[in-house]
Amino acid sequence: MEALYNIIDVDFKDISQYPDVMQKIWNPESGIDGIIIRNVLSQAEIDSIKRDLHKVKDLEIRKDTGLITCPRAFAEIASESENDEKKLKVLFQEMEDIWSRFQKEFEVPLNDKFKSLLSTITGSWTPEVPKGPDGVGICAPSTFKRMLPGAGSLIAHCGNWFHNMWPYIFEHMGKACILKGQMSFFITIQPAEVGGELVLYDVQWKDAVEKVDPVQNVLVMNSGQIRDLEDPIQTKTLRLKPNAGDLLCFAGGRIWHKVSLNQGSEDRITVGGFLTPSIEGNKIYYWS
Repeated sequence: MEALYNIIDVDFKDISQYPDVMQKIWNPESGIDGIIIRNVLSQAEIDSIKRDLHKVKDLEIRKDTGLITCPRAFAEIASESENDEKKLKVLFQEMEDIWSRFQKEFEVPLNDKFKSLLSTITGSWTPEVPKGPDGVGICAPSTFKRMLPGAGSLIAHCGNWFHNMWPYIFEHMGKACILKGQMSFFITIQPAEVGGELVLYDVQWKDAVEKVDPVQNVLVMNSGQIRDLEDPIQTKTLRLKPNAGDLLCFAGGRIWHKVSLNQGSEDRITVGGFLTPSIEGNKIYYWS
């Protein structure tokens, strides 16, 4: 049976075989929808990151009963800015200060490590973290997510769907980035023992751009049909569960997806964000 999506699976030591894979994932005509890069982080690096996370607990934000992020991501910045450019500049400057602290607190230099990895698989694109308004501050290069046992999950969404939810910050981002079709990435620090899979649905943005309700996993197809993403008769899925230390990048802007409930006894911990090419076509921005 033909696979629902084409997800490359490769070990970190063999990544030179795919020098422009990010450009291909971003292109919906390439036939490549994502990549899992195994063993990007060693066990010693994973253990170090988990220890160092305790040093920045004061920066954690409780999103709901099952999700904690650290530091704040674009959605929190969008809400806190209240569509005011001065406040947005302050928040982006605070983020630059936060990441300076991260560089000091974490023994593993996550930002440098990820930038180095990207530079080997993005072809002609140079990896860079986007700046705030008028070059003030930065976006968060990535965000940790802790999905708590018995409660942590993410509802069905795709990156393109976010643009209407937080238009002000995406208007700013759109001055530098090609946002439509943004890619999603994360490194697994600690997988859920049970559940916690990334679930890709056989529905893309070109098929559906609306949900019946933001909190329900039910779409209004462009044809007018109602599609229940949780009904296996109506919807096919591909479930992915990388191991600790693996990086997964996929076309999260156009593919509807969710993270299933963490049914284990420990937190599901990841660090990640989004990837978007620059308008000029010579850079790839990574941010969260």
